[in-house]
Amino acid sequence: MDRRKNNVNPESKLRELSKQDCNSKCADCGAAKPRYASITLGIFLCNRCYGIHRSIGAHITRTKCIGLDNWSTHEVNLMTSVGNAVASAYWEKNVPNGYSIPTSDSPDAVVEKWIRDKYEKKLFCPPHLPPPHVTKQQQNSHHLGAGNPSRGQVLNDDWTPFISANLAGDFSASNPCSNAEVWDPFGDNVTHSNR
Repeated sequence: MDRRKNNVNPESKLRELSKQDCNSKCADCGAAKPRYASITLGIFLCNRCYGIHRSIGAHITRTKCIGLDNWSTHEVNLMTSVGNAVASAYWEKNVPNGYSIPTSDSPDAVVEKWIRDKYEKKLFCPPHLPPPHVTKQQQNSHHLGAGNPSRGQVLNDDWTPFISANLAGDFSASNPCSNAEVWDPFGDNVTHSNR
């Protein structure tokens, strides 16, 4: 066992994660070098989207600043296991063809509508599957925060291969986020982002 791997500072790991291709742009508008994150959704955010997430409320998304706030190992592990590519695959799964996804140049109102439609109204996510950040304990207690599937439907086990590979550090197998693509773990197709 490599001792250096066990002694990694959570803050250092977080900075490393934020530099990966898929996490080096805001999960919601594509702005470069995000300095914030949603610790409930497992995504990296720019300053503007961070502010919008804060206005939505902590019952849906809780945020922190990279480099200023203290981070627990659990929070960093969540960011490792989800990240922007896995989150986009879930939250943007059913975006209709022709829907104009905002960019960093889009007006604030357009970006806010996009964020609220994704996370608050849950318009684009698969209705039968909880978000990748939902834990087994939350499923069992039926407290799902940002998602609440019906009993007897597919649950978090569908995310296990991707989350396990991310936690093991096999980012290419679990989270193939280079080339600015939106990765779809549910199908064979890779959708190119318009960001």
